[in-house]
Amino acid sequence: MKRPFFSVVVATYNRVGLINRALKSLVSQTETDWEALIIDDGSTDDTFGNIKPILDKFCYIKYIRQDHRGMVSAKNAGIRMSTGRFITFLDSDDEFHPLHLEIRK
Repeated sequence: MKRPFFSVVVATYNRVGLINRALKSLVSQTETDWEALIIDDGSTDDTFGNIKPILDKFCYIKYIRQDHRGMVSAKNAGIRMSTGRFITFLDSDDEFHPLHLEIRK
């Protein structure tokens, strides 16, 4: 399997109302050589159920759940699991411009 250029780490905790917007901006990127790791830091708001349709559609988006330990721990977990050449972050309450990854390549 080819190593992706980017690993996008999305750490989240109880952002069920916002994370879909962030993920939509990610899958809308003009640059396609990336993987995403969603690190759920112990959400109690059914984050997984909410984003499952996206996970089912895009095999290069991985979902990892951990016990609640804070955002730094979640981001570090994402870094450890990343396989991309470069690592970047997308906050679960933020969104990327469609060219965000392309202009960084």
